[in-house]
Amino acid sequence: MGNIVIPSFSKNSLNSLPSSALDSGSALITVLAVLFILLTAFFAVFSLALNRASFLHDEMNRIRASYLAEAGLNRFLHVSNSRQVNWKSAAATSLVHHPPGGGRYDVRAALYGGYLAVSSRGTYKGRTVCRKALVGVLPWSDLNAAVVNCSMDYSLVLAGRSRITGDAIVGPEPIRPGSISGEEFSGRKLVDGNICHRPNAPFPEINREIIREYIKMTKSARSDSAQRIYGSAIWQGQIDIAPPHPDLIIIGNDLEIYAAELRSPDRPITIIAGGNIRIDGESRIDGLVQFVAERSIVVANGSRINDAVLLADDSLIIGGAAQFTGQAICGGRIGINDRAEIRYPSLLYAYYPGHKGGSMISFGRNTTSAVVAIAEGNTDPDSPPVDIIQIDSGAVVKGTVICPEGTDIKGQLHGTSLTGYYYYYDEPTLYINWLKDAEINRSRLDFLTVLPMSFAGRNDYAILMMIDDD
Repeated sequence: MGNIVIPSFSKNSLNSLPSSALDSGSALITVLAVLFILLTAFFAVFSLALNRASFLHDEMNRIRASYLAEAGLNRFLHVSNSRQVNWKSAAATSLVHHPPGGGRYDVRAALYGGYLAVSSRGTYKGRTVCRKALVGVLPWSDLNAAVVNCSMDYSLVLAGRSRITGDAIVGPEPIRPGSISGEEFSGRKLVDGNICHRPNAPFPEINREIIREYIKMTKSARSDSAQRIYGSAIWQGQIDIAPPHPDLIIIGNDLEIYAAELRSPDRPITIIAGGNIRIDGESRIDGLVQFVAERSIVVANGSRINDAVLLADDSLIIGGAAQFTGQAICGGRIGINDRAEIRYPSLLYAYYPGHKGGSMISFGRNTTSAVVAIAEGNTDPDSPPVDIIQIDSGAVVKGTVICPEGTDIKGQLHGTSLTGYYYYYDEPTLYINWLKDAEINRSRLDFLTVLPMSFAGRNDYAILMMIDDD
């Protein structure tokens, strides 16, 4: 067997290799590196394309679910209007539908203040979108006028700088000028619009049962997840009332919310206090929260409330530069004062509890309100008719004010006044069906009034506002 000779290479022998061989190896490494980079980029782009396609597919499913949810809301309005259902039937409505194109929507409704809270949930291939809206009724044609004065006993008298812009519907008596302080009218036009004299201009009936039913239902609320707090409570800081937190909180006495943020994005939350509720210190409250006080509710000092219902037995005051959007319902007096702002769409509803005195809604100086304000008529024949809506000088109200007994307007109303009488008091005389220094201008109303369910049965159901989008 011969010997195996292993050649040895020295540095000089490597240097003696042809340069073309070294260049070929270097080029191969470069090609492999470029190929690796290209493959990496290709797979990255491919993965991105797959993710993009998945995202677009998911987004299309979400959009289709959104369309189904909106279709559910429209279906609710169509069914309610075509069948002319009353408010109880509308509140009990439950719709489930599977369209031919796939998916489904589920619609539920419940009484929320003076309106209906309608929730429509659309589902398509695993994606679910919920649309929530407050639903009320559209007003009848008379509320397109600036003034609907139902007094049959007295003509409507305009004194001072009073002026009506828009149509006026009055009883058989005419509208005429008058003087309380010796004003000179100089033949100026009192009404810039048509004047319709009716031998009978009856006040439309308010369905009091709806508010009564809502109050009874809310106060007697029951929940397996209810939380009870004995005595009084003070809430501060961040308060997130969401699952798994309770949807009903019962406080034995007073509740003070000071410099707090409270949000309820998913479902209505009911908070009942056996005494007073005060919301103060620039607190922020968002979502469907129902505050119920056995006595009074005060919102003050720059606090902001959106979409809530405030329900009080004795009095309800919003002031101190507070902002409120929602529904305020009270068995006594509702006062808007001290630079408060009531934003559209809002409802102020003062009602007679029967055993107490008159109800009143007052808009104080330096306040701005975009509302439907209703002071419900007196149901006790032994009590004097003292339910009055007052718009003080320096106050601006946009919307519709409805009062069967009397209304006192000294400020500006951009919208419609529907009332039995106008009252103006100049000591020692009460002027019945007089307006002094009042400005009522229907043409400056810049939104469509949607009334609470109290007037259901003669009007179409309509969406007042969308509450939220999921």
